[in-house]
Amino acid sequence: FDGFYVCRTIRKISKTPIIIISARNGEMDQILGMELGADDYILKPFSFEILIAKIKSSLRRIYGEYSETPKNANTNVNTNANTNINALILDHKGFKVTYLNKTIELSKNEFKLINLFIENKDCIIEREKILEELWDENLFVDDNTITVNVSRVKSRFMELGFKDVIKTKRGVGYRLDSTVFD
Repeated sequence: FDGFYVCRTIRKISKTPIIIISARNGEMDQILGMELGADDYILKPFSFEILIAKIKSSLRRIYGEYSETPKNANTNVNTNANTNINALILDHKGFKVTYLNKTIELSKNEFKLINLFIENKDCIIEREKILEELWDENLFVDDNTITVNVSRVKSRFMELGFKDVIKTKRGVGYRLDSTVFD
């Protein structure tokens, strides 16, 4: 099996951090890896210092000081509540998004990003703000990683039946168009 298959299989049963290290340097390979559930994608050749920093960062986010707690300063998310726009409901306990009768499980970054979009609906969220929200160590985050994560969220909305929910303001950031939920 290839790494994409392994990533998809692990993600079905666990939310453990997954970092793909690959010589496949195509943009579509990176996007596919992230869409299948990887938290990061490192291209070969790479620096071991960057790998160690990314591993530490992932572990801190999932298990350490930045992990989800009822009062998490990193995300400002109340894990006992739901966030909604009309019939769209973001479940903070189960990391799920529901619209009408369709529910989709989310990765941690997908959840954080959708929550950020809902909290700032109809306002442009700068790429820098997304970077700060999703990663505690943005020193090693590739600009393409933001694009990949936003693409993943767009595909989640498409699974719920919404097209063009996330609007791109080229060179600035992204905006959630809440009118589509009316």
